[in-house]
Amino acid sequence: MAEPIGPTLPTRGISPITDPSARAGQAQAPGEGFTKALGGLVEQVNRLQHEASEAITQFAAGDGENLHEVMLAVNKAELSFKFLMEARNKLVEAYQEVMRMQL
Repeated sequence: MAEPIGPTLPTRGISPITDPSARAGQAQAPGEGFTKALGGLVEQVNRLQHEASEAITQFAAGDGENLHEVMLAVNKAELSFKFLMEARNKLVEAYQEVMRMQL
């Protein structure tokens, strides 16, 4: 006879949500954490774009990297840029929704 299906992963309690500024031990201005996160995302996308461009340049010059490493760098940069654009689109949609609200 077959055994009954049970949970495959151990269950754990969910930890309570805490204020990030309380964990850091310093008070943040409203929106400061979001600004830092968004700025970090833009910087990371920019860095990946530069790395991909540099990998292409080096490959074309015959220095260094294999084709598959160049393609990985390009695909990583493309994926991060697409994610940034989707995040921007969601922010614009949210802004437009707030602007449509009547007071």
